[in-house]
Amino acid sequence: MFRILFVIVAVVAAVLALVIEQPLLFVAAGASLSIALSMAIVYVVRRHRRRNRYMEKPEPLPDITADTSEEDKQKALASLGILEIRPKGSANGPGENEAGSPAVAVSGNGSNGSMASGTNGAPKTTGNAIDAPVQGALDFSIQEQPQSVRISVNESVHKSLREVLLPYLQAYRAIAQANTVCLLRQPKRAPQYHIEAIVSLNGNARGNGLFISKTPLLQWEHRRPGVHVLRASEDQLSGNVCGYYRQRVAVKEVVLLPVPVPSSLAQYVLLADAMREHILDSEEKQALSTHFAHLLGNILEMGICDELLQESKEDVRLRSEIIDEEISQARDRGTPLALALVYLNRAEEVADEGGKRVVMQAESLLVQRLRETVQGARVERFGELMFGVFFREEAVAVEQWAIRLQQDMPGYSGLLEDGVSIGIALLHEGNASSEALRKEATEALREAFDSGMCTIVE
Repeated sequence: MFRILFVIVAVVAAVLALVIEQPLLFVAAGASLSIALSMAIVYVVRRHRRRNRYMEKPEPLPDITADTSEEDKQKALASLGILEIRPKGSANGPGENEAGSPAVAVSGNGSNGSMASGTNGAPKTTGNAIDAPVQGALDFSIQEQPQSVRISVNESVHKSLREVLLPYLQAYRAIAQANTVCLLRQPKRAPQYHIEAIVSLNGNARGNGLFISKTPLLQWEHRRPGVHVLRASEDQLSGNVCGYYRQRVAVKEVVLLPVPVPSSLAQYVLLADAMREHILDSEEKQALSTHFAHLLGNILEMGICDELLQESKEDVRLRSEIIDEEISQARDRGTPLALALVYLNRAEEVADEGGKRVVMQAESLLVQRLRETVQGARVERFGELMFGVFFREEAVAVEQWAIRLQQDMPGYSGLLEDGVSIGIALLHEGNASSEALRKEATEALREAFDSGMCTIVE
């Protein structure tokens, strides 16, 4: 680049000398041209020397064989820049690597010889190869092969959640360095835990189903956010706490995290166990675990709302058709029939304050509560925050159910507080049509809402 610049300067100076008739410019042009010529000669000489050096025959590497004496071996290795060869200790014993074969550590100054990576990840010297991991920055160790992971999700889980839960639990298992991570669902105050999804390194882990624990994993009345730990050293893992295994497993620690799901009456628990204690003692891991539980709650919340929305889209049948179907079955079987309309007392406030999403949450909570109490009776949506329940029982049994439900509802807080109003109509000859039965049930509901007492029309 500089040679070209000096040539250009020489040409420009010579032209100016001719134009303006200044002899000194010829001197400047000659000096620039001389400098450019000198630089070109230096470049050619250096290039010629470099080419001759590359054409020289390289010095052969010393030959090291089994018959070579120790002194000759040391000299040969020193010429390669290798100062010492010594056994490298490992967890399986001194001088052996994890695979049980002798390991050799090579140290040197790296001034001579060249190193290349072998097919197994260990470095080797070119020429007569010396396979050995190099200590220091190039220390290669055999990595433990990943164990097979058992994963399973309950078929009852909504399909929008199935593809999300397993990768989510796998991520948390890796972060917590746990043996098993599972999502459990506990109905209100029941001692049983349903396995919604599980990820485990242990083949004894249950894929689905439920287990009953004599010792509650988390006290229902004392649920609080954060990490709850049960340890074997403190005798806290008795009473089938680890019932998500088919056989007894030597678990040392169980970590429990409440998962907040507002649209569910059940309690969800994120559980992680390990074969050692204090897996989540650091504040960073505890904070991260709490965030995992809250995000999992949001995922489950969206799944429940999607499920309820999908059900409402699929159910396009007229309510009159549903009532006619129930009346026809009751007559064919010769059983009594009662239609109970259940309406959330705070329906208007919920709709005004929260919009459609909160309404769906309230409907989800209410329909879950109804299905828990009716023991298989048909429950259908009859309007916003209003459900119809079909009973094949006598008036006395239906009345007892309604009284119990109204007495239990005030115990709920949040969207279900203030309870429900219940209006009941019994099938008889005077209301044999679907319109008549529904009309009587609606009138009974209106009277129950005004009076605050369950109303039955016979």
